[in-house]
Amino acid sequence: MVNKRILLRVGLIMVPFILCCSQTAVADSGAKITKCQDAKGAWHYGDGSDEACAHAKITILSGTGVTVKEIAAPLTPAEQREAQAQQKRSEEQRQKDQLLLATYAREEDITASRDRKVAEIDAQIHLTEDTLKTLHAALEHTQAQAAAEQRNGKLSDQTARTLSSAQDQIAKHEAAIAENKHRQDVIKKQSQVDLERFRALKKGATASAPETTTTDQNNGKTVSHQ
Repeated sequence: MVNKRILLRVGLIMVPFILCCSQTAVADSGAKITKCQDAKGAWHYGDGSDEACAHAKITILSGTGVTVKEIAAPLTPAEQREAQAQQKRSEEQRQKDQLLLATYAREEDITASRDRKVAEIDAQIHLTEDTLKTLHAALEHTQAQAAAEQRNGKLSDQTARTLSSAQDQIAKHEAAIAENKHRQDVIKKQSQVDLERFRALKKGATASAPETTTTDQNNGKTVSHQ
């Protein structure tokens, strides 16, 4: 009889503990709750939110309302195109960087290449300017001839054609000089861009290189190198 009473009392004491553990287990292992906010600002919860949340950020909550996981909203078509474009630009820049480092070993190589290209175009400009002097002299001669013919009453067709041709040639050569000067400006600007990029790449490579130490044989001091 005594044993039964003891068992009964133990059972009554254990009931609240068992219920508490059961509730905790249910809360911990219960189904997760899905929450999201649609484009109009309305909130959606539970399994029914799947369709509404198709294009929104999704928050997964535990049974007690604690955030378990967040799933970013899928990219829109415009965002996808921009991401692809950005990836393409990054790849193109990577290839340019590789070519730059493969082409030049030092900053001086970049400036030397620039100066050589500019000098070559300078030579073309000087040749064109010499030709222009000849063309201007021929034009002045033709203009004098045309003026004489007009004073006599009529400009000949041959003189008119020669005059027009000389003017066209002068215009073409002047345009060529302007184009070559523009090329020089482009080369100088691109050279400056390459130089700054080269410095940045070299600086980044130096910063990421492990530091080593050597001992100066002359004074026995330890010197750090990268």
